[in-house]
Amino acid sequence: MQTISLVCTATCWKYRKLSLSSPCLSLLQNYSRPPVMALAVPVAVRYLQRGNRELSRNMSSYLSLAAMAKPELLAEHTEAITCSVLGGRTMTLSNHPSFYPKLPHAIHRHLGNLTAMMSQLESPEQQHLLRLIQMVAEKQPLVLSPLVPSLVGYLGDASLNETLLGALVDVSQVSPASLAPFLPALRVVGQQYPVLLGHVVKIHRAVGLTSEVRRRQR
Repeated sequence: MQTISLVCTATCWKYRKLSLSSPCLSLLQNYSRPPVMALAVPVAVRYLQRGNRELSRNMSSYLSLAAMAKPELLAEHTEAITCSVLGGRTMTLSNHPSFYPKLPHAIHRHLGNLTAMMSQLESPEQQHLLRLIQMVAEKQPLVLSPLVPSLVGYLGDASLNETLLGALVDVSQVSPASLAPFLPALRVVGQQYPVLLGHVVKIHRAVGLTSEVRRRQR
């Protein structure tokens, strides 16, 4: 098995400066058994950042296949893959929803920086990031509380606002105070996009109930 890893590394290194990096990808994809994949994944992660753009794209494609087959193999490389995204290799965002359940805290650390990239991403990459935000909102909505200003800032984009507003509804259930300063902006969104009024009403209700409880406790 170690021989396979060395061959993969040597092949990727050989093609690191060439536009034709398919031999490396073919070598990786020829081995689909989990024990061999366990050796191939670290090689792919290593050259995800070190290779040229085409090699990085091919490594990302391989990691996407690996994430579908054995997401736990990528979990231990969450930090490196996330840093690769932040460094501009945004195609690897497709992997994050797959291994988020395995190592959520590693992604939580970078979620603010990932969210800040939203407007720079192509539509498919935005959808992967939206799915990741949605998963965080469902499992640990309090993590999104510091990101409320950024998330509200994206609500003017019709391709983003439904998912993001749904995430904000989840946040409002655990941290209504973080939404309180943005109620006027949310009302504007509701007026511009009537289909989203239900979400806006839920957030208003959560914030209002909290305010009422505080008044009674005084």
